[in-house]
Amino acid sequence: MIALFMVSCYEIEKPKKPKNLISKEEMVNILLDLKLLASTTGQNVKVLDSNNVDAERFVYNKYNIDSTQFALSSDYYAHNIEDYEAIYEKVKDSLEAINNYYNDLQSKDVEAGEEEANKRESAEEAPLETGLITPPSDK
Repeated sequence: MIALFMVSCYEIEKPKKPKNLISKEEMVNILLDLKLLASTTGQNVKVLDSNNVDAERFVYNKYNIDSTQFALSSDYYAHNIEDYEAIYEKVKDSLEAINNYYNDLQSKDVEAGEEEANKRESAEEAPLETGLITPPSDK
């Protein structure tokens, strides 16, 4: 009898598919936006706070969803592990792509700044031209 009770406790009922289930692709975008907004620091947080921006509400409005729809969809995908892993793998890949993009931009800015500094150094070292025009020789 005790064994039967313990076995029945382990059977967790999977949630039914919500009528307004958010698509996997849209879940990726929503989660990506939420992760990006959650990662704001310093001055960016002050800007959000001073404009009374609630990150979650902003994302929900952007995707025309509400917190219940998001929670039900998230719960549904969490119980379908392959879907859940696929969603989070795409979020991870997107975050890495964004990170690489901005790292590349930063590297290009540094390289451009170094190139500009080198040009200025070269210009400072170059002899000044007098600007005089020498007449052609009569030979």
